[in-house]
Amino acid sequence: MTGETTISTLYDELMTLSPSDREAFLQRCCTDVNAVHEQEKPDLHKRLNDLELALKASEAQSKKLKEDNEDLTLKAQKQESLLRAYEKEFKNLWKKNEKLREENEDLEAAIEDSARNRNAVYDVEEMGRGAGRSLW
Repeated sequence: MTGETTISTLYDELMTLSPSDREAFLQRCCTDVNAVHEQEKPDLHKRLNDLELALKASEAQSKKLKEDNEDLTLKAQKQESLLRAYEKEFKNLWKKNEKLREENEDLEAAIEDSARNRNAVYDVEEMGRGAGRSLW
């Protein structure tokens, strides 16, 4: 029973044995399986412990990442809120700036008009003085 054998081949060979030989063979198989199990048991326990530790570490990391994600989400929401507030303030300031620009243009036009009027008054006064001098 060496080499590659199938279960049906093993079964066929097992059935050719006498009942007592069959019993002895099965007993040896059980003993061998138990021995292999006992040899592998510490490795299996170690692997199981390693997997449990890895699982706990993964769960802790997952929890930490979830908390970090929640913190970042809150920060992002605050940043978005601030951005909207700044955008609103920017629009308000832009409107005020436009209004002040218009007022400034109006004031500059009024200053120019005032200067023209003042010059016109000076011109009239000069003409009046000139006319008075020509009378003397």
